[in-house]
Amino acid sequence: MLPRRAVPGDIALITGAFLYPHLLDRFDMLLATLGERGFAVALDTGWPPGGWDDTTRARLASWLGRCDHVLLNEIECLSLSQAADIEEAARWMAGRVRPGAAIIMKRGADGASAWIGETAVHVPAPAVEVVDTTGAGDAFLAGFFAGFLAGRPPGGCLGEAVTAGSAATTFFGGRPPKS
Repeated sequence: MLPRRAVPGDIALITGAFLYPHLLDRFDMLLATLGERGFAVALDTGWPPGGWDDTTRARLASWLGRCDHVLLNEIECLSLSQAADIEEAARWMAGRVRPGAAIIMKRGADGASAWIGETAVHVPAPAVEVVDTTGAGDAFLAGFFAGFLAGRPPGGCLGEAVTAGSAATTFFGGRPPKS
């Protein structure tokens, strides 16, 4: 069902990769096919159910070189890289992604950070009353890519992502109640 050729601006967003264990052995093939067909690849793996063992870290590290956007939360970045802080984790990841790829780190109440080439951007989160974090990551992704596809600079994309993710936490289930 995947189009034979991407059109300019097409991004394949892959989320929850570790939640599909029967597909993990085919994931390299999927990433190669997306690249061959001209898609930009965005990856948000989510937390691996078995934790961050050496096999899981090696598997994800091998995927990074095929990604144009890597969007993980702070704990995932630190667990993957085994780094002591976010700057060290970003440097570790930057050494494994495609040149020019965006490393986006969701940081919860601390907002988000992005590293794209030599540019680092940090956007604080607004103070909100958190009701439920369900859907916050999905809202963050939607905000980021809405900004990206509208041509906003990295700080603008990150700002939209943080705003959307933060707003999603103020309602149960990440959705505002029906009026």
